[in-house]
Amino acid sequence: MSTQSSFVPVWDVCGFLEHLHSIQLAAMNDPKGLAGRVSAYSTPAGRTEALSKLVNAASRARRALDAHNNGDAATAFHNLDLLFGGRFPSR
Repeated sequence: MSTQSSFVPVWDVCGFLEHLHSIQLAAMNDPKGLAGRVSAYSTPAGRTEALSKLVNAASRARRALDAHNNGDAATAFHNLDLLFGGRFPSR
C-alpha cells in the first residue's frame, strides 16, 4: 500500500475475487513450508462448489464496484451487503 496513491476497498475486493477466479483457486505454496502445496478444496465436488461460490462473490463485487464508479452508493452498499452475507455495515 505504501506505493499506492489511494485506497478504495471495493476496488481491491473486486480485483482480488476476480483474480482468484481467473486462476481458478490455484494451489499455493504453504507459507511455512511444511505441507508443500495447499489446495483450496479437497475433492472435485468441493472444487465445483468453491468455484461456484467464487463466481457469485466476484459478480457481487463487480456490481458493487460498477455502482460505486457510477456514483450509486445505495446499489454498491446493497451488493456489498449481499457479498458479506448481510453483515456489511450500513451507511
